[in-house]
Amino acid sequence: MTSTATDLVSDYDFRPDEPEVRLVRVPRADVLRLDSGAYVSEADLNGIVLRHYAFRNEWFKVNITFDRAGEILESSPAPGVTAFALNCGIATPM
Repeated sequence: MTSTATDLVSDYDFRPDEPEVRLVRVPRADVLRLDSGAYVSEADLNGIVLRHYAFRNEWFKVNITFDRAGEILESSPAPGVTAFALNCGIATPM
């Protein structure tokens, strides 16, 4: 995790099944926690709230989708992709 002058937090993520390292940049205002133990961000995508968790000493990351009322909600990240409410992926630690 790094922070830039443009007030974005960068989350780098190596996944063995992908050819390149993922880079996700999140506005600092959407970061709920960023410390030596964990990173939590939240993004509202047209009424679907995606919360992302990453951990300092763990080789996984977790994503959970909610509606704006806080109820867990199944959603599809793209057409033709299986909907999910919770996913856990193998990933590098923070």
